[in-house]
Amino acid sequence: GQLEARSYDKEFCLIAITADYYFKKYKFKVILSYYQSYFKWTNWQSVSLFLDNILSSNPNIKGPERDFCLDLYNLLDKKHLRSFQSITYNGPLLKDYSSIFFNAKTAKLRGDFIGFIDSLSLAKGLKPVGKTVFFSSTKRIFKSLSKLEKLKQIKSPIFFKEDESNE
Repeated sequence: GQLEARSYDKEFCLIAITADYYFKKYKFKVILSYYQSYFKWTNWQSVSLFLDNILSSNPNIKGPERDFCLDLYNLLDKKHLRSFQSITYNGPLLKDYSSIFFNAKTAKLRGDFIGFIDSLSLAKGLKPVGKTVFFSSTKRIFKSLSKLEKLKQIKSPIFFKEDESNE
């Protein structure tokens, strides 16, 4: 790989792509220290996200490039190697409007709800409350830990160190 990169006047990189969500150092113990500076890791979920971004942002990709990209993306999806996407919309955004509401009083088909202020006849008759309606406390409820009994020691560890045995 180094000779090939040199012949094309490119930088050599040793790339590993795994199905793991995070880098697992023990999997790459065999890489010699000389090559560590050339080593780069990623996962298939990142590759899938990269392909999805390319497909959605470049709709004009035609021919074999688009076919290859779609094939690889669909294969990763089939093998459950696509990253989780929550409720996000990747398509074009709607244009901005100054208001998304309509005038309910002039609408012909408005239904029964015309807004809180207009629909609540009591709203105009309400008077503001003079004092606060929220509970407020100035009394201290915290105690010093030094005055409490000693904390009980836990004999067994509550955390574990990650290694190959936890996989």
